[in-house]
Amino acid sequence: MAPKNDAWAFVLGIAEGVVVGTTVSLMASRRGEKKHASTVERPVGPVVQSSGEGLRLFEPLTRRYVPIRDRQAEFGNVPASKEEVRSFLARRRGLQTRTLRPASEWPPPGGLGAGVAFRDPLLHFQDYTAVYFYLIAPPNIGRQPHADLLYMTSSNTAALGCEALLSFFGTEQFKCIFRIWDWSHPDEPDGGKFVRSLTYDELSEYLIPYSFGIDSGEGLATVCLYIVNLTRRMKGNSFQNEIYLHNHTIGTRDLVWSYPFDWPAKETTEEFWWGPIFETFPDPGAQYVLANPVGFDGTIIVQDGVEYQLSDRNSTMTIPSGNGLREIYRSVGANSGLVCA
Repeated sequence: MAPKNDAWAFVLGIAEGVVVGTTVSLMASRRGEKKHASTVERPVGPVVQSSGEGLRLFEPLTRRYVPIRDRQAEFGNVPASKEEVRSFLARRRGLQTRTLRPASEWPPPGGLGAGVAFRDPLLHFQDYTAVYFYLIAPPNIGRQPHADLLYMTSSNTAALGCEALLSFFGTEQFKCIFRIWDWSHPDEPDGGKFVRSLTYDELSEYLIPYSFGIDSGEGLATVCLYIVNLTRRMKGNSFQNEIYLHNHTIGTRDLVWSYPFDWPAKETTEEFWWGPIFETFPDPGAQYVLANPVGFDGTIIVQDGVEYQLSDRNSTMTIPSGNGLREIYRSVGANSGLVCA
């Protein structure tokens, strides 16, 4: 890892359970630095490991196992509006049709302002698939006169997995809300599958100082969530979805959602293709001038015993065009990060 990125290993080194009283600013740079010291693919052990002290989660940035703390009972669900649920469902019907065609034939991503599309070999997991990534989490993105909604979201490739996303919706004054949509879960009363939502105040333990080096040569100071979105086989056709947030104050991965489900049709199901993306509403017509930058970084897939860095071999990156989003940072040598203002 490049010198400025050594802070990643340090802050995530508290994964061994060491309690720290201060936060560490994470650094990334766009120009002249390697994004990660690993090869494109590396073998790993189980993604969740049982120890005498309980369950631990694999962390690719340190290649160590991090203590898991179950906090599911501590958070409720801030209901999404019917308008937001309708928008989500309408857009997903369009996104899902792309799974039925070869990646070489995918059309330009309507409604996707920018971001990552997964390709082979990431679309054929058997026992588990997980996406690890940072999301910039400003308290709001400012008022947008020509846009209704912006999602910063990602699938983990599992068609019955979760999306752990940040929602900036016009009816909420474009304030930041962390939401989880679980594709395996029965519909909620509003017809959607938003199963957990955290307000910005509830995210305080998970907002990690993170600085980007941008084209101007200046540092862009932000705060990010570090998210792990995992779907794993428990036994036979039984699977479980799990969403973790990195608690940087005590060095744990906090489990904020889990849901077991049966998936007898797994072997014939087309997996989801979208990685971290800027999802814009409405499409076409959304225009953004962000008061606060948003984006993602450090994206890694861990799947069936292999850690994948996102490269042109297994993913593609779409840059913003025609929606007002302006690229100010993009990862070099990997399709792992993009920030827009």
